[in-house]
Amino acid sequence: MFFSGKTTTSERYAKCEYAIDTKAKIKLVDSDPEAILVGDNPRMIDERQHVPELWNVTKTEIDHRENKFG
Repeated sequence: MFFSGKTTTSERYAKCEYAIDTKAKIKLVDSDPEAILVGDNPRMIDERQHVPELWNVTKTEIDHRENKFG
């Protein structure tokens, strides 16, 4: 089996890591997606696709930061 190493690479740079890899974690994040955005940056959120609303919440949070890039 081939792995591209996205998680492993991300773990090297992340100051804060979350894995949404169990039904309990999916339910928790689904009930309050903003809570997963608390912590140090850069932050790695693994298996984000299990909570589709997390994309919009994350994008909104990044768009409202004071220190923007680009």
